[in-house]
Amino acid sequence: MKTDSDVSPNRFFSVIMMGKTASLGLLFLPVAGIWVAWHERKILREGVPLSSQGMMDAAEVGVRHPEKIRVLQVRNIPVLNGRFIRALSKFWPEISTHTIGLCLRYGIYLRKGTASGRERELIAHECAHTAQYEASGGIVTFLVRYFSECIHYGYRSAPMEMEAVEQAGRISPSVNASK
Repeated sequence: MKTDSDVSPNRFFSVIMMGKTASLGLLFLPVAGIWVAWHERKILREGVPLSSQGMMDAAEVGVRHPEKIRVLQVRNIPVLNGRFIRALSKFWPEISTHTIGLCLRYGIYLRKGTASGRERELIAHECAHTAQYEASGGIVTFLVRYFSECIHYGYRSAPMEMEAVEQAGRISPSVNASK
């Protein structure tokens, strides 16, 4: 199994350099890795475990350890409120304070009051990202691949994002790409 330390600097730079915002990517990913780890720990401390249905859904989308997942409902997704993220969103419009779900490996943020009738689908979508974190071997390896795909293909066409939409759609056909 790969760990975050297995990502060589050469691989990291070559993956990011494929994108049109190479220098922004080089600055963003190390900071994003720190944010993900910090917020994951917060969610694991303060969040609630998945329901029994959520555990079954997580296993169905490929999560190896659904018992580790915690969900924290918040008024606003905290990681998206900082100055750096607001500046980044000018270059990458999909990052915004309107985001209603965010997977940070085993921690999932959900914005309160926005998942009415869609909470199961949103959690399944975010659990699909948890499975991707597990398959990637760690936070940094996941972020390198995920952000490289988003830069190269665009958020909605990124293979990992499309996979999460597809897998959540198997759980409930009402899920769509407008998450």
